[in-house]
Formats: sequence, C-alpha cells, structure tokens
Amino acid sequence: MAMPKKFVTLAATGKKAIGDGLSFRILKEKERKAELALVIGDSLTAEGLRRAWPTIDRLRTQLRQAQGSPMNRFDMALIYGYASMKIGLGYSYALISHDINFDVLVNLVASLDEAGEESVDVERTEGYAAACALLRCMRMKEKDVREWLADGLEQLRNGHAPWSVDRGPIDAARVREALRQLERDLQSGKIVIKEAPKTETIRIEELAPKNDKFLSHAISLLMRDFPKPFVRYRERLRKKLEEETAAE
Repeated sequence: MAMPKKFVTLAATGKKAIGDGLSFRILKEKERKAELALVIGDSLTAEGLRRAWPTIDRLRTQLRQAQGSPMNRFDMALIYGYASMKIGLGYSYALISHDINFDVLVNLVASLDEAGEESVDVERTEGYAAACALLRCMRMKEKDVREWLADGLEQLRNGHAPWSVDRGPIDAARVREALRQLERDLQSGKIVIKEAPKTETIRIEELAPKNDKFLSHAISLLMRDFPKPFVRYRERLRKKLEEETAAE
C-alpha cells in the first residue's frame, strides 16, 4: 500500500536579484525558522557568484540576527548543552570529555543493535548518526570521526570496550577549544542565541527498555576492561548531580 505524500506548507517571498543569473527568496516552513534560498539561473558564472558572495553573507547574517540561530538543531543543542555544563554548572573540561566519550560508546552499542534488527548498514542507523554528531560538535575532522567510529565498532564486534572514558576520542583540550570557538562565534555574530533549545521532561518509565539495554552493555564493558577510570567518572558525575540538586 502506497503511503500518502506529506506536503509541507511554505511561505515564500518573491525573488530578488543579487546579480546576473542569481537571486534569492526567503522561505518559511510552518513552526520553523526562515531560511535563505538562492535561485541560480543558467547565466550565473563562477566569477559572478564570487562577486555576489559578500551580499549573500550579509543577507544570511541579517536573517540570523533577526530570528536567532536554529538552537533546536541537534548540533546546536549539543554545543549549547556542553557550554551550559561548563559555565552554568561548573563541570570541568575533563568531565565533559569523559561524558561525551561514554555517550559515543553507548550510541555505537545502539547502532550495532539497530543494524542487526533492521538489516541495514550500521552507518545508516540513528545510533551511528548520533555518535557522529557528538564528535562533530567537538569540531573533530570528518576523517577522524570515521576512523574513531570504525575502530570502535570493530572492537565492540570483538566483545571489547573500544576505549576508556578518559582515553577516548574526545579529551579536555578539544572540549576547551570547541567551547572557545562557540564564544568566538557568538562574539562575531556567526551564532545568535535568541532562546535556549527547547526541552521537555519525561517520566523514567517512558524511556525505551532498549536504551537501558544499551547503557547496561556499555557499562559492563567499561567495568570489565577499564574499571578504575569509569568508576572515577561516575563518582565525579554523581557529585556534580548532587551539587545541582542541592542548589535547586
């Protein structure tokens, strides 16, 4: 049975010329931020695009300043969350890096489970996509992202934890640089925060049992292969959570 087509309602401005063979319009999907859309004609040349680029960049900046950056986008929400952990909650760069390394591992465990159940390539799973997003938000190069995850998947298939939380793909220096780059982007106007990412509270019983399975498997591997660093990480995390609770 064919699935019905899903139509998306867009509001759009008329086309406005930027140069020969190049114009733009603003598109706005319902309940989403407006976006700049370029309309390219046959007469556009590489030189014409180069000359028009300052105008395009200015239009994008004006749009971003008017409505703010898309903070609900996954990568933006991630880096905002880590900045909040550091600035608002006092997490160290090292503890944040350990937290990311653990989350990447859990998502890789999930990706292997998804790939097996759905008979798809592991790189097409939600778990793998989430692991990639975690590393990319720390400004890791794509080649390094792929290498770390490929090695991690191989180790998991062989029944091993691919890394310790304190010796994984992300270290304190990388977290520090990623958050400093966020600060520079805010100062330059490349990122404009009008509002925090949207969050919602759910009951613990609403969490999928599979998530608990992935967590449990990752924890068991770390407790077997790298017990001391993992116990230290959990103890430091527990203390921070207790501090947060006491401060409320």
